[in-house]
Amino acid sequence: YTLSLHDALPICHAQRPDSEEATYSLAMLLARNKNALGARENLESAERFKADKDNNERAGVFNNQANADLQARDFAKAAEIYKQAVSLDPTNPQWRYNYALALSSLGELQAEESELEKSLQLDPTSAKAHNQLGLCFQSERKMAAAEEEFKKALELNPAYAEAENNLEAALQRAIARGAAR
Repeated sequence: YTLSLHDALPICHAQRPDSEEATYSLAMLLARNKNALGARENLESAERFKADKDNNERAGVFNNQANADLQARDFAKAAEIYKQAVSLDPTNPQWRYNYALALSSLGELQAEESELEKSLQLDPTSAKAHNQLGLCFQSERKMAAAEEEFKKALELNPAYAEAENNLEAALQRAIARGAAR
């Protein structure tokens, strides 16, 4: 059994719906078959794929520049550039995490917390984001929430020494607070 191009292209498109080329080809096929609505929808979709790809590439350039600024300890500049990267690709959890780090360095705890929560919505398996959120909660004096985030980080990565150290220090402070009462 041999599939015609007419039958094969929608199957290809269904297997790779994120492919600009498959979407564009399907649009051309639909146009040839006088399906104007389907053709227009697929052309618009192909244009969105292209725009998303371009935005992702530009966001990557911004992210790399902001990483350099963060390492150079220019936290305000890094935060501004990470913000641009996030605006171009708001679905990238790493860039939201990086933005949160810059905000943390600026002492903007509520904004940091918000970005970390958004990062974790996109990637709940990020041990480093859970650990950083724990540090943020700790700075906000939300000790129980901080301990929970350190524990989540360790559940996700039992070998994560920084999270283990943070949890141990938080528990020791809790014991000291209890003894001081």
